[in-house]
Amino acid sequence: MQSLLTAETSRAALTLSRHCGGLSIVDAFTAHCWHQHSSGQPRVVSELPFYRFAVFEPLGTRASMIDRGFQASLIAEFDGIVSWAHQLDR
Repeated sequence: MQSLLTAETSRAALTLSRHCGGLSIVDAFTAHCWHQHSSGQPRVVSELPFYRFAVFEPLGTRASMIDRGFQASLIAEFDGIVSWAHQLDR
């Protein structure tokens, strides 16, 4: 089972919006997860800045297989979210 990449505060905002009829602006990871598992229509806000991510690892030692697997999984998830967001923005 894989962990979902979401922010809990964003999920709370989406839940409030669904029950109160409001609008939530959340990160793309949370929007994608919410769209897959709940009702609602995501919209891309192209005027907002794009996220920049960094993964830190210790210097002077080789990265573990777990570290490399995590990085590969994170990059694949990020690429999938970017592709999904571009499809919405059309």
